[in-house]
Amino acid sequence: MGENKSDAIKAYALLLLANYTLTLREAEVFLWLARGKKNKEIAPLLCMEYKTVRTHRFNIYKKLKVHSEHALTEIARGLGLV
Repeated sequence: MGENKSDAIKAYALLLLANYTLTLREAEVFLWLARGKKNKEIAPLLCMEYKTVRTHRFNIYKKLKVHSEHALTEIARGLGLV
């Protein structure tokens, strides 16, 4: 079951890469943000520093042209990710 979930997350990340020119790490951060996780929660999940997550979040907002978590979640909902 865990492997299937991992495959699904990778597929979603690839969809984000293709549609929004996010890097792989930005796509992974996006998926966690869309699930309501905060920067400090995401950092250990992805084995990265808090500041790195914060930088990815900034880049995601810029690339997707959003200014709030709500807008980010709406994009994820529109893609069927949440």
